[in-house]
Amino acid sequence: MCYLNGAVPSMVKSDKLSKDNEPISLEDIILSDVKPSLGRTIFFYKTKCHPPDSKYILNLTARQACSIESAALHNPNFQVFLLFESPSYFPDDQETPLLDAIQSYQNVHLRQLNIWRYADHTPLQDWIKKADLLRPSFQSEYTSNLIRFLTLYHFGGIYLDIDSIVLRSLKDMPLNYMGAHDNVTLDNAVFSLEPKGTGHEIAVLFLLDIQENYDKRLFEYNENSLIDWLVKRICGTVSVRKKDSSRCHGLQVLNSTAVLTVPSQYWSNSLDHNLLKAIISKAENSYIIHFRNKLSSKCDFKKGFSTIYAIYAKQNCPKVYEATGEFF
Repeated sequence: MCYLNGAVPSMVKSDKLSKDNEPISLEDIILSDVKPSLGRTIFFYKTKCHPPDSKYILNLTARQACSIESAALHNPNFQVFLLFESPSYFPDDQETPLLDAIQSYQNVHLRQLNIWRYADHTPLQDWIKKADLLRPSFQSEYTSNLIRFLTLYHFGGIYLDIDSIVLRSLKDMPLNYMGAHDNVTLDNAVFSLEPKGTGHEIAVLFLLDIQENYDKRLFEYNENSLIDWLVKRICGTVSVRKKDSSRCHGLQVLNSTAVLTVPSQYWSNSLDHNLLKAIISKAENSYIIHFRNKLSSKCDFKKGFSTIYAIYAKQNCPKVYEATGEFF
């Protein structure tokens, strides 16, 4: 975990500078006075640790900021929380156009978390303190799923990958759902659970399974395999098409149009007019478009050009679009 690299910074409540003119750390999500609204919050996470020479100064890429703004813009009645696993401080001596853009929305909140404190009063509070969780091999995508389901256990709400763009309001979506790439593969970029009842019971099942199967999966783990296994256990089937809410304890698997994942060929041919028309057509009825940053992170998209990313960014994160430089 990121906190192994040093002591957790003290929590100071202020904008950017303390009275001693020192950088201000983000508030802890558990200790903060302003907490997520139960079942009415959209969560994004940054689980990568800050580089050693960064002084724990928080930063966002233009694409990450775009994800947050799109959620806040289309869902003014939801809170939007960005959580940092690593200790994080506000920059105090430089312009922050991307941070300023997302913080101009009153429903956007930035917080950090301490994983041990975060696990208190959950089914994992004793298990997570075991020494083997501190092994370097645990510094992986496994952490993302752990934080995801601890968050949904505490607050319910909607988890989104920070490489997604929200295209419309999510207020009329079902209470408990996740997405699918196609008729075979699940997509864990979007996950929603209600804070009580069925949603809370599903969160407990996920947390208990992470605990029970941690050692077995640790060295052969990838993020999608855990989600596939968990949903298979809940629904009793490996087929996405058969995962209806009646047999999945109320958990619905949305079709691949509702949460549209952009295939890799669209990145390598981002200026191809026919491919562009095809993805725009597919996204007409989508709620969220997932850009899979692992595949697209090496691609730069120039503002003003008719690329897939630029089109959706300009429409759905206009403040970030204006604040960013020449490229996304």
